Amino acid sequence: MLDQVLELLAEIAKAFFIPGSVPFLLLGLTLGVVLLLMDETRRSRGRGLLAALAVLYWVLSLPVTASTLEDLLDDDYRPLAAAEEAQGASTVVVLGGGGETLHAPAGSIDVVSDSTAYRVLEAERLFTMLGQPTLILSGGRAPTTPEGSPESEAMRDLLVDRGVPPDRIVLDVESGDTHEQAVILGRLLADRQVEDFVLVTSPLHMRRALGAFADSGLHPIPSAAAAASDGREAARFLPSEEGLRRSQMVMREVIALGYYFVRGWLATP
Repeated sequence: MLDQVLELLAEIAKAFFIPGSVPFLLLGLTLGVVLLLMDETRRSRGRGLLAALAVLYWVLSLPVTASTLEDLLDDDYRPLAAAEEAQGASTVVVLGGGGETLHAPAGSIDVVSDSTAYRVLEAERLFTMLGQPTLILSGGRAPTTPEGSPESEAMRDLLVDRGVPPDRIVLDVESGDTHEQAVILGRLLADRQVEDFVLVTSPLHMRRALGAFADSGLHPIPSAAAAASDGREAARFLPSEEGLRRSQMVMREVIALGYYFVRGWLATP
């Protein structure tokens, strides 16, 4: 019963209470307008709420804010710089980072997110650097599009198109979130008698992924994929949609870390 309540609260938090998201903005605007329609004391609070909301979204939309928040959370995870850092591991596990299947009368096409694309590129780099290791791609169907294809299949197609032999790729098509990935991949790796492996995900997600894998008794070697950023110094101080999106992702990850901690799904890597 408690687990169901926690899951419900987590879904509500993801839907409405992530600063930087559209639902959070609409919720704040609605509350502010309602307060403006009431007595003077509440109108004053409404004006304060709307002003605070405007300032918050201005600040979150600055790329320099997004970069600062990311630096606080990603714990300086970086990609492996040399084959020796893999400590002889001959398996690379790549976690999906989102995507969707677009449908039309003529057919359908799988589209991966920017985060997933960067992870695929890191997997390709490691495949070359580590002498063609086995790539295990993890990602099931998106909960919002259960009729879509598993994300791991889209990742495989990208890698095959870029020259990775299909027989060097293994798929996990069942995992729906990081906790499930740790559990399902733990069984898959045990069946294949794999103990040492490299884990690829985004820098922002790496802390939670390592904690979830450690909770399943696994201690991979992290190799963080590249992250989106604006290299123009002047643009760092100009509001942008991309800056807001990145700040929102940090807020979402903070909430997810809190949820995983409460559920007991995190252990020390």
